[in-house]
Amino acid sequence: MGDCTSVTSLVLTHPLWTVGIICLMLFLAWGLIRAIAYLSEQMWIFILQLPIKLFTRKSGFTVTYSDRKKQLINNLNRLEALRQEQDKLLQEVKAILASEL
Repeated sequence: MGDCTSVTSLVLTHPLWTVGIICLMLFLAWGLIRAIAYLSEQMWIFILQLPIKLFTRKSGFTVTYSDRKKQLINNLNRLEALRQEQDKLLQEVKAILASEL
């Protein structure tokens, strides 16, 4: 008990110790408030995303990476075929124009 009184009297009699302890307490309180805010934010994000996650699992409304990749390859193949057809048509048009002149 006497030891606690001497620490209290030391803090009260030395203003630098008081300022240091107050700064430490503010720093710890600020960290605690930030931790509570982060946990609260994560909780709200989870709660708001939960219905969407449940809906996509139940309905099977997910598109996998391989499906997307297959779709992209299919689109590229179609574009390549269209480009080749365009090149053939351009050659025919040039041939017709060259024969008329």
